[in-house]
Amino acid sequence: MQFIGFKKKSTDLKLMVIGPSDINKIFLSTNLPKNRYNSILHSLAKYFSKICSELYIIPDNGVFLDFAVIFKKYNKNVFAYLPKKEELKYDVLMTNVIKHKLTPIFTNNTWLYLNNVPIRNVDIVLCLGYSTGVLIEIGNIKIARVWYKKNIKLLVDLRFVSKKLPKELLLDLPIIYLNSISDTKKMLI
Repeated sequence: MQFIGFKKKSTDLKLMVIGPSDINKIFLSTNLPKNRYNSILHSLAKYFSKICSELYIIPDNGVFLDFAVIFKKYNKNVFAYLPKKEELKYDVLMTNVIKHKLTPIFTNNTWLYLNNVPIRNVDIVLCLGYSTGVLIEIGNIKIARVWYKKNIKLLVDLRFVSKKLPKELLLDLPIIYLNSISDTKKMLI
């Protein structure tokens, strides 16, 4: 089985999950009920753990860490990018890596690096909510596609966002919107 738009098998794909560190932003700006958050996240993580060989995250508290913890139950290949020790929140990130037994990637770089470079190393970026950091990461997908010739797909789960991204972004980025797991399954051939 292959994911549409990729030459490699879907099980060889690398995934990165982005979203807000403060999951309350999701509940304040969407119709997603708090009591559905975990079940939807579980379905997504279980599904992507079967079609992607690796998951990459920034291990801050938030939707991406929640996703990674579930993903790891089904697929052990969860990698966590860490900034240099002097950076803000390094201790929180490292605590999460240890607590959840994630594989650390020590970058010895700043947060600016973390919002930029890791995206270049994946095939799929799954967006589970918006924040200012997420918008930076989405912008960096365009840079990776244009400057580094990376064929990165951006998937945005509409259940986790208030609305679709502005149409102007579609001129620079192919954005795939999802409402359910079945939408993702349609992209497999």
